[in-house]
Amino acid sequence: MSMNTAVKNGHSLAGEYLTYHNIRFSSDPNLEDILESLEKSADNNSSRACNTLAEFSHAQQQKDENKIKAARFYGKSADLGCLIGTHWMGVYYMEGFGVDKNLNKAEEFLLKAQKLGNAQSSL
Repeated sequence: MSMNTAVKNGHSLAGEYLTYHNIRFSSDPNLEDILESLEKSADNNSSRACNTLAEFSHAQQQKDENKIKAARFYGKSADLGCLIGTHWMGVYYMEGFGVDKNLNKAEEFLLKAQKLGNAQSSL
């Protein structure tokens, strides 16, 4: 079965793989299609897709809606147990980026990320 056939048949991992392949190797990537595919993967509980969407939102103009969107995706990644999302939620709570500043939550997320193996999360 080809990758495109797997995607058409609803195999979410094949869709996610194809999306990352298109991000890296397409000579003319379609940003709308990529974002739509990543959102589907995030809806299917892919922490990697959540992190990519969070990074994309964070890199956009520093508008409140982009900050909130980045925090939402990292929050979902953290809920899925990903150390990357957990670390960044700690940073976001420490800085008040897309969420209300909350040093207790920041410490909680950073300690959890540290226990998950992220050395950058050390307080």
